[in-house]
Amino acid sequence: MVLENPTEAARREALAILPLELDDAYSGILARIQKSGRSAHPIRNLGMRVLMWLHLATRPLLLKELQHALAVVLEEGKHGNIDLDEDEIPAQKRLLDCCLGLVIVDEETMTVRFVHDMLEEYFKRDNHSITYFPDHHSLAAQIFLTYLNFGELSADDTDDMTPACESDEDKLEDDEFEDDEDDEFEKEEDGEFEDAEDIVDAIMTNFSFLAYAADHWGQYAVHEGCSDAVEVLAMKLLRADRSRKHPHVALLVLYRSLCYGAYGYVTTLGSRFLGIHAAACFGLVRYITELGKDYDWDAKDGGGRTPLSWAAARGH
Repeated sequence: MVLENPTEAARREALAILPLELDDAYSGILARIQKSGRSAHPIRNLGMRVLMWLHLATRPLLLKELQHALAVVLEEGKHGNIDLDEDEIPAQKRLLDCCLGLVIVDEETMTVRFVHDMLEEYFKRDNHSITYFPDHHSLAAQIFLTYLNFGELSADDTDDMTPACESDEDKLEDDEFEDDEDDEFEKEEDGEFEDAEDIVDAIMTNFSFLAYAADHWGQYAVHEGCSDAVEVLAMKLLRADRSRKHPHVALLVLYRSLCYGAYGYVTTLGSRFLGIHAAACFGLVRYITELGKDYDWDAKDGGGRTPLSWAAARGH
């Protein structure tokens, strides 16, 4: 459209009005997406929720990650579904169709992205993100935490598959697993895991959104104005290890990500990375005061770091 103009002056003029024309085009398509669902709000509108996740994502989301995020069912005033329902995972075609051409899947990387970067710029301008995605921090935090609190991720029976927390040197015993061909976490070679890291990897294979949710939920829960449901779900996650042998798997995934990605040392599943450490990492001040009633303020994780050390390292 711009290059069709014969002179440079005409092209400059076309460039000046292009954003306005694109804005009109985007607003028209978004209005159609909003009308296509039961509601314009992302809670009840699949297309708007797809667009919200792509707008909020800090890195390109894999198709499987996004599909699992969209499988979380929320109802206003309720905490949402308690387990992953395979029937709630939208097919790729449905996911793309409901966005009316604004979203594509990169077939090489299997990541989902906006069809053009200008759409992201549109959401950033003039408070469009707030207009189209109201309460998006609270909504995203609730979706993250609902997923992380799914029964299969927080069930006590995972304790039977992992070493106790008291020492990083604890190993899995050879007889710790039953040879059950229906066990989704079973190793084909000998029916057992070589170490606890395999268990986390196996869980992440079955729960595609686990890694991203574990690493990012606190960035949204930290915002003021999050719903009561967010606080309930967050405290459930952060206090999960009070009656368990080891921290919640989401905390273990977060700890491993922090250690591998930012600090360059390796940890194991048995490391004592507790809820109070995670809250300090994310700067969740309102939770830390309450967690201080349950944990030692100077509790050390597997690397010897206290909550204060993590808070300082993360700039809080």
